[in-house]
Amino acid sequence: MLALTAGAAGDLVVLDFSEESSFAADDRYSVETNHLHWWGDGYATQGVLFAWDRENSAPAPGSISVTAAEGFVLEGLSFELGGYEDVNSELSFEFYVDGQLQSVREGLQFDGAETLYSIDLPRISGSSFEIVLDNYLTPAYVGLDNVTFNLTPAPGAMALLGLAGVCGRRRRRA
Repeated sequence: MLALTAGAAGDLVVLDFSEESSFAADDRYSVETNHLHWWGDGYATQGVLFAWDRENSAPAPGSISVTAAEGFVLEGLSFELGGYEDVNSELSFEFYVDGQLQSVREGLQFDGAETLYSIDLPRISGSSFEIVLDNYLTPAYVGLDNVTFNLTPAPGAMALLGLAGVCGRRRRRA
């Protein structure tokens, strides 16, 4: 499910995986996943994406990438990672902005569905980001949910909009 909230700093976008969807992006951004699959219940939050290679029926790293369309910037990011039922597991993840590694978190411990980590990265800004869940060696039984970011017009686009407003105002007076 997709939620948009307009604000002075742009639109707040929430990718909420409460139901199986095809990531209903709009013309301002796109969403791609690799080895992430939807699951409805049993995790710390209802409806998550979990990492698994279904083709080979084996653990695999999973990733979600969001790319802004030309003229837009992605700012701030938060997401949740939750455990599954009564399974104790461990997960590491990597976070990239514009293809550059920004952060690695290793050894997050999950005590089943009782564990929920909220990851908040408010100062990121770029044209793309990627979250990679490391589920390669052992099944992590960890779900990704509530990926949230701000979608704002790029500074150059804002200047053009301001210039267009000034020009439009002058034409009306003439």
